[in-house]
Amino acid sequence: PLEPTIRQRHRRQPGKKSVTITPEPRRLLLIGEDEDLRESMSDALQGAGFEVSSAANGQEALERLASEELPDVILLDLLMPVMNGWQFCEQRKRDPRLAGIPIIAMSAAVSKDPWSPYYLEVDDFVAKPVELDELVGKLAAFTDNNGEARAALR
Repeated sequence: PLEPTIRQRHRRQPGKKSVTITPEPRRLLLIGEDEDLRESMSDALQGAGFEVSSAANGQEALERLASEELPDVILLDLLMPVMNGWQFCEQRKRDPRLAGIPIIAMSAAVSKDPWSPYYLEVDDFVAKPVELDELVGKLAAFTDNNGEARAALR
């Protein structure tokens, strides 16, 4: 079983009371058409210490991104109705507020080879079926507790 990866840390300074440092939440937006998969992944990722919001397709995701706090990372399925993952990525690149948010694509088809017909300019990808431990490790790389990795990526 996965244990939450965010923990409160206590720092004791000489001659002072201990101080509790609560790391900022690690937020992600999960985009995919399969409602059951979104719910099960959301539950698992929340159990691993992530704050998860979700959208059923790229258009719904853009609407959420326009009205909600921006996530630290986007977890994106590619094959969806209304607006697929490739179309979502094109729209995201055009918006300066969204362009710096890392994307991890979920698909059996995605490739980072620019000559592939399935090429997609994303920061990382996970193959379906998704292995939760692998996914949590990749998400953690983009959402470390102190924000240094996020700042370096944006």
